[in-house]
Amino acid sequence: MTTNQGNLHFNEWSYEAQQVKKSKEHIAIVNDEVKKANAKKVKSFSYNGSEQLESDRDLYNAFHKMKYKIDGTYVNGQWKITTTYSDVYNFEYNFKQMFTGNNKLGWAAANLTNLMESWGTLNEYTSYVTVTDTKKAWK
Repeated sequence: MTTNQGNLHFNEWSYEAQQVKKSKEHIAIVNDEVKKANAKKVKSFSYNGSEQLESDRDLYNAFHKMKYKIDGTYVNGQWKITTTYSDVYNFEYNFKQMFTGNNKLGWAAANLTNLMESWGTLNEYTSYVTVTDTKKAWK
């Protein structure tokens, strides 16, 4: 059986990107990379990493364990920063996170989505979220 995995892309103006941008994890990633780049007085930086979101329940359910790529370019004393996050949305995992405890309907939904995944009717997909920032750079 082959599965067709799809992708979703959210640009910097999307609701999802704005939620990620406000998260404490994103702010910490950007600030950490800017601090390192300013200390080295470089003209650009690029880093790949991963982060687990903890801040917002809706955001956590959509992007619980993200990979990211952050790129910064020095332009006129400022950093122009683009961060792209990606995460595979797995229906079984995410539905079980949303419906915990004695919620029988929630567990049924989780089991049904998991079964649909195994049949190939429902496929997990990767979401990509792009966030841009501008930060003060060294002079």
